[in-house]
Amino acid sequence: MHKVKGLEWDAVLLPGLTEGFLPIVHATLPEEIEEERRLLYVALTRAREQLELSCASHSDKGHNNEPSRFLNQIVPRKNLSTTAMARTRSAYSIGDRVLSTAFGMGRVTEVGTTEMKVDFGGSYGVKTWSLADRDLSKL
Repeated sequence: MHKVKGLEWDAVLLPGLTEGFLPIVHATLPEEIEEERRLLYVALTRAREQLELSCASHSDKGHNNEPSRFLNQIVPRKNLSTTAMARTRSAYSIGDRVLSTAFGMGRVTEVGTTEMKVDFGGSYGVKTWSLADRDLSKL
């Protein structure tokens, strides 16, 4: 992303858009976070026709990855083909029944851009669940 200023391509692929990578874990001050946001903006605007974004839900070390906080701020241009917004759009809807290996069956009560709330009832109650977590299955 640092080398794309002033250049354009028909297709731009941006993998690895996860917290810790974008913004990078070392960016802690507000001005450093804003610089990371500007870098992503530059990279996004280099695509003429196609833009593809991705973020892995699990790392090769088995860690759960959260999608970059910047993803829910992206609005695609009308004339740009994007297949990348999938991580910010949930496959879940309020009322969906789900199954967790840890808590059993539950029902989705809220859906946000990166997480949702699931009511497992009984002693488990309502849990906040990352949309990137693969431990939950839709029934």
